Amino acid sequence: MSRLGCRLEATDVGWQCTPPSYRFDLAIEEDLIEEIARIYGYDNIPEASGSHTDRFSIDRTRQHIQRWGDYLTAHGYFEVITYSFISPEQLLAFTPTADIEALQLDNPVSGEMSVMRTSLWPGLLQVLRYNMNRQHDRVCIFEQGAKFFVNDGKIGQRQVLAGLVCGTMMPNQWNAAARQYDFYDLKGDLENLLQAFDNQLIFKACEHPGLHSGICADICIGDKHIGYIGALSPSLAELYKIQTPVFLFELSVALLNDAEIPRYHAISAYPFVRRDLAFIMAKDITATNILECIDALRIRYLVSRFIFDVFEDEKLGTDVKNVAIGFIFRDNEQTLQKESVDPLIDTVISEITRKFKAQIRL
Repeated sequence: MSRLGCRLEATDVGWQCTPPSYRFDLAIEEDLIEEIARIYGYDNIPEASGSHTDRFSIDRTRQHIQRWGDYLTAHGYFEVITYSFISPEQLLAFTPTADIEALQLDNPVSGEMSVMRTSLWPGLLQVLRYNMNRQHDRVCIFEQGAKFFVNDGKIGQRQVLAGLVCGTMMPNQWNAAARQYDFYDLKGDLENLLQAFDNQLIFKACEHPGLHSGICADICIGDKHIGYIGALSPSLAELYKIQTPVFLFELSVALLNDAEIPRYHAISAYPFVRRDLAFIMAKDITATNILECIDALRIRYLVSRFIFDVFEDEKLGTDVKNVAIGFIFRDNEQTLQKESVDPLIDTVISEITRKFKAQIRL
């Protein structure tokens, strides 16, 4: 080391080495070891294979984000990256509960970027407005990132996936009429995105300060809330100077990790039996109310239930609607007969008519 210009001093535990001022590359102990190996000769150092095997755990959060991003990109969405800083006004507009404490910046770039975001929607809306001002009539974007909060004095963050759709659903073409995106287009994308959870996925009507009253829903996996979906509120649309309807969603990846993972079931070799029922019921009864009622019965052999038609007409009466529900029954060990399915259908009819004061349409 002396030949390299280093000054050595003996200590109780070894040597204290001070490199010359012109050797900026000698900063830590490993740098000195590297110099010794270089002078001694790398070829003179015996080879030895490592005996330690690393085990890497699967990061489910990263898996979800990668898979969702691939799906959305394949279905016409563009990924964007926005600033994590927003204004206090945006914070109040998009924070669903007033008790969420935001993280204030000590030295913000400007007043409009003085708090850490508690939602990804403000940044997405700024991207939307920027593109619409440049005559883009169809915008489908999403972002994967963190939102920040303060809980009991501790700073926390949560990974979320958020996105929006606005404008015409498809580019102009000769064989299909142009139409605007609506709530159900975005809801369908999310149902496909979360199809692994199938019957556990529930949309429940709710209220959110950033979303349109009556066009807003909680996204749940079973009883666990994982996000929101809805139309942008008129007041915020006016604030951002957006005249076309905007539909947004946000999913918490961390909360989804805690949801129950669907289990594999063998595909039955026997044919399924389908039955359809139609009821006349009050307009204020939601699809979620009906499906939850059916699920609570835990009907044997029932593998799927779905609403395939909703019809309103003056002939039915005021404040009522016709709801058609499909049922798929299947057994893994035998072909189901009429005698096995009819009592199950009677149970469904009895419960729906009782709970919702509905009438069965024959």
